[in-house]
Amino acid sequence: DERLVSTIVTSMGVALENARLFDQTSTLLAETKERAAELAIINSVQQGLAGRLDMQSMYDLVGDKIQEIFDAQVVDIGVLDRDARVFNFPYTIERGVRFPDQPMEIIGLRRVVFETRAPVLVNRDAMAAGIEKGQAGPIQGEPPKALLFVPLLNGGEVTGIISLQNLDREDAFTDGDVRLLTTLAGSLAVALENVRLFDETKRLLAETEQRSAELAVINEVGEALAKQLDFQAIVELIGERVAAMVKSTDIFIAILDAAANQITFPFELDHGRRVHADPIPFGKGLTSEVLRTGQTLRLGTFDEQMAHGGVIGTFVEGDVGTVGASWLGIPIMSGDEPIGVVAFSATPEHAFSESDERLVSTIVTSMGVALENARLFDETKRLLNETNERAAELAIINSVQQGLAGRLDMQSMYDLVGDKIQEIFDAQVVDIGVLDRDAHVFNFPYTIERGVRFPDEPMDIIGLRRMVFETKEPLLINREVTQAAIEAGQPGTIQGESAKAGLFVPLVSGGEVTGVISLQNLDHEDAFTDGDVRLLTTFAGSLSVALDNVRLFDETKRLLAETNERAAELAIINSVQQGLAAE
Repeated sequence: DERLVSTIVTSMGVALENARLFDQTSTLLAETKERAAELAIINSVQQGLAGRLDMQSMYDLVGDKIQEIFDAQVVDIGVLDRDARVFNFPYTIERGVRFPDQPMEIIGLRRVVFETRAPVLVNRDAMAAGIEKGQAGPIQGEPPKALLFVPLLNGGEVTGIISLQNLDREDAFTDGDVRLLTTLAGSLAVALENVRLFDETKRLLAETEQRSAELAVINEVGEALAKQLDFQAIVELIGERVAAMVKSTDIFIAILDAAANQITFPFELDHGRRVHADPIPFGKGLTSEVLRTGQTLRLGTFDEQMAHGGVIGTFVEGDVGTVGASWLGIPIMSGDEPIGVVAFSATPEHAFSESDERLVSTIVTSMGVALENARLFDETKRLLNETNERAAELAIINSVQQGLAGRLDMQSMYDLVGDKIQEIFDAQVVDIGVLDRDAHVFNFPYTIERGVRFPDEPMDIIGLRRMVFETKEPLLINREVTQAAIEAGQPGTIQGESAKAGLFVPLVSGGEVTGVISLQNLDHEDAFTDGDVRLLTTFAGSLSVALDNVRLFDETKRLLAETNERAAELAIINSVQQGLAAE
């Protein structure tokens, strides 16, 4: 019996070992097949992800694959928005129905995953587990009976969570499901990071290309500006360039005229057409605010414009170009002072970007330098012209004074000065009126009109000459001379044609007016300048001094003659007295 049973037991031991080995081999084979299936799924997902470079298509690919291979009626992929501290859901499906994105705070079991960075598996009492962790109930859809949450990790930080939910039964998910979903989450996280890096690389490349394009434009504008020293040419150049660069058909360049306290518009496009707006008072509107603050103003809505004092409408109540919802105004600076504004208007809201602002600001900075250079160039030219003008005036004055110094009779002096005035001034009439205080009239020792000498015709102290006589100041009237003369009490033209522009300068001696020099242009208005007033005043001064010298010379000769006459009389008297004394 012992032998028989021992033999059978020996066979039994071998059979049991064979059975154990067979079970182990079956288990390993099943695990190998499971790993192979998982690997095939992972490879399929990774191949699919490798062919996509936008995030939504990746979410759709992974979500659809998860729904296909796992026993889950709900699949969602939550992506963390760290700034808002919520999960957004680019992929949510329940029983084959896609749900819209409904952001969710970091609460419940997702908060556990977020804090631990580890998967969470709840196969029973799923609702109770969620409530215990602070989630009141389902955000949308049916309540789950089993849950699996796996984190998306990037650089050790949770960037999102993949969730599986079984709505029909408990104990739906296994450790293998956790392992496979974790691997899929890792692949998705890597792919998403690649897309982020790709997008970031594209963004940086686009920015680099944009900066290169901006730099090329800036260099081109800078080179063009460097060749310009004319104010309007600079304004035209900048206006045309920025109009081509910025997507706006409503553009203007405004310049502050501080002396007149107004804003002028040397360049303007209204819906792409050149227009010429009248100046507006400085003080109201968006343009005035930019000029006051010296700061760029970028506004994206009508409400924002109104809040900053803008006026909606073109050329209305102190503002220009505020016709669109979007407005961008950039100050033109000269040193620390704003001297103008380059502004854009567009119909869509938020039409202008930070890039537009940056590019135009750089160009406008160059414009400010160019305008300052043009101003300095104009100022230098003006000073040079003034210097040349003063030198020419001095030469003329010296010539007249030398001529006066060689004359000792008044009429020749009047002739010399009158002829010189006719030669150098744009005047068809020149007259020199000399005051006769006793008769209370002006006599005219020199009068010429269009080259013809007129005889002396005395004139009462009336009209424009009376004004000069009383004020002792020059009088310049470049328009409506006849009307001005009538208003001053002179009935009309005394002789010859009517003047269209007139200049009257007093001859002054000892603080008293002794006469008036008059220039009259018979052909056109605006004939005389401040330089003419200055030069003629100098002539009048020289003539007054020369006439005083002649008067003093004549007075000295008269006194000398009287003295000689008195001496002769005295000699006769002495001779008679001596003769009488001897008799």
